[in-house]
Amino acid sequence: MNIISPVIADTFECVGSECPDTCCAGWGITIDPKTAKYYDSVSGEFGDRLREYTKEVGHKRFFTLNEEGRCPFLNDRNLCSVYLTLGPDKMGYTCKVFPRHTFVMDDLLLNYLSFACPETIRLYFSDEESMTFLTSVTNELKNTGTKMRPEEYNTFLHTLITGIELLQNRDLSIRERLIVFISFIYSQQANLDQDAGDRATISLFSDPKVYSQILNDDNIPDMDVAFRIKMFRLLCESFFSGNCKDHKLLKIYKEFNQYFQGKDIRELSSELCGSMDSMKNKEIDREMEHLLVYLCFRYILSDYTKKDLTRPLGNMIAFYTTYLCFLAVEMMMNSKKIDMDRRILILSRLSRYYEHNANTFSEVHSLMEQHNMSDVFSLMRVV
Repeated sequence: MNIISPVIADTFECVGSECPDTCCAGWGITIDPKTAKYYDSVSGEFGDRLREYTKEVGHKRFFTLNEEGRCPFLNDRNLCSVYLTLGPDKMGYTCKVFPRHTFVMDDLLLNYLSFACPETIRLYFSDEESMTFLTSVTNELKNTGTKMRPEEYNTFLHTLITGIELLQNRDLSIRERLIVFISFIYSQQANLDQDAGDRATISLFSDPKVYSQILNDDNIPDMDVAFRIKMFRLLCESFFSGNCKDHKLLKIYKEFNQYFQGKDIRELSSELCGSMDSMKNKEIDREMEHLLVYLCFRYILSDYTKKDLTRPLGNMIAFYTTYLCFLAVEMMMNSKKIDMDRRILILSRLSRYYEHNANTFSEVHSLMEQHNMSDVFSLMRVV
């Protein structure tokens, strides 16, 4: 198999009790069958606790979270009692590997670290250079992906590589990169729909002169702040309609809702414009670049079995827009001050709910289609 991994992923180490948050609270923690069988065999008081504080839901087993939403084996120093008592090799698979994840397409395996982990975000956001990747080949892993025709495989692989290059082009603003990126994704989708090769498209989008032609096209819409607010509020209403169990994220959203009360869209648009203008600096641009590259790496290939690039693109833009608006509103509420620690908290909590909920992407896609927000024109308006 061919493997692609962000270089920085090799430097990750869990910071344990030094973490400003914990991955052992706020969401369900699954126990794989092998580990569950072992826990049933543990004797003594600790074994009794393991059996008392786990539960079966369907065909899966979970730790039973306490009233604060914390794993019952998370101690007051935010350290794992299973790790401390039984050793690291006796932790469940989920607990061992998080925040590491993989994605397989045919014989291509992508390794990445989830942005639901604050330390992952800190590593990326602290890097002033563009994200770099390692490629390798192994015969030790079995190909578990759906076999593809070579033309389709190459189109998806080129989409990933060229898409990341476009998002990392620091000669352009973040919005300009996104306009070119969206145009590129729709061009690649046309190639897939027509069963055509993508050599001409890749050559075209390797030419900086083409970027100017795209950006100066009269059909490219201006960024519409009111439309961005509309998307943000629709997405938030969907996220927080009762399904979200993340107390910290709910608290942030409730503060935002209180701030929105009594303000019309024109007033909010004016304030949001000012807030977003104050975010235009190298540090924030670099962070947004890292976020967009992460989203592209993780999601742009996700619907390859359906030959669909536009749905992952829409979800990428929805996630980016939601986070951007979270920051902007936070700055509006706090006199345009928001430090990196706060940005990391918001992004990691948003990632938890957005990326680690099985139904979120489908719900977002349906919502955007229902409100006519998923077409190329709308995506360009919102970025």
